[in-house]
Amino acid sequence: MKKLPKIFALAALILIYSCSGGDDTPGVVPMPGFNQDRLFIQPGETVTFTNTSTDGQSFSWNFGDNSTLSTDENPTHTFNSVGNFTVTLSVTSSTGDVATTTNSVTVGNRWAVALAVTEVQFVDGNGDPWDQDGSGPEILFGFFPVGQAEFDPFILGDDLTADDLPIAGGIDESLQVPFTDADWTFVFLDNDDPFTDPNTSDIMTSFNLNPVTIPTEEDYYQNGEGQFSFTANGYSIIIAFDIKAN
Repeated sequence: MKKLPKIFALAALILIYSCSGGDDTPGVVPMPGFNQDRLFIQPGETVTFTNTSTDGQSFSWNFGDNSTLSTDENPTHTFNSVGNFTVTLSVTSSTGDVATTTNSVTVGNRWAVALAVTEVQFVDGNGDPWDQDGSGPEILFGFFPVGQAEFDPFILGDDLTADDLPIAGGIDESLQVPFTDADWTFVFLDNDDPFTDPNTSDIMTSFNLNPVTIPTEEDYYQNGEGQFSFTANGYSIIIAFDIKAN
């Protein structure tokens, strides 16, 4: 009978150990991360997100544009409005621990920031020079939405000849404009010095096209900078643009 207290004491220790073991289970803290194929896009374009998280069991994506959350591991998302959007990935582990990470997407329009003219017709449709004295035309160039009544042309130069091509330069920030997804008119004018009234100039050529849908020679998806070129009626133009969310 003298051994009973020792037996009871041993049983108590076993009980305490068994109960305390469950409380010490460590949590699993996930490490969130993701890549995306595009940082800058135009409205209506899609970004693909690649999840690089570790120790994640479920995922929640908030694209920052008031759209429905996604629980896909590697979602794609189309952004339809202009703006700077913060994309948030929340990762939940098997123990319910949550961690988040963010990145951004800039959705903007093409703003023309520079241009180059590489080809011009120095004679009219009849084969006659634009300036009868043979000095070369005084050329203005402009673009504006179809139907707009007025525009501010760019002065390409005075008494231009083929030897002056290509002509290139930046566009002053005050004159930069965003291209819209519609037809725009592009026009070359032969004007008389001092270029005071483009409305009285002779139209060398004009044509309509949608500048947003022209394929780009430079990929703007990573740094927001690109350029496109086109040729019409014997005139060739290169336009550089920045993607801006304003």
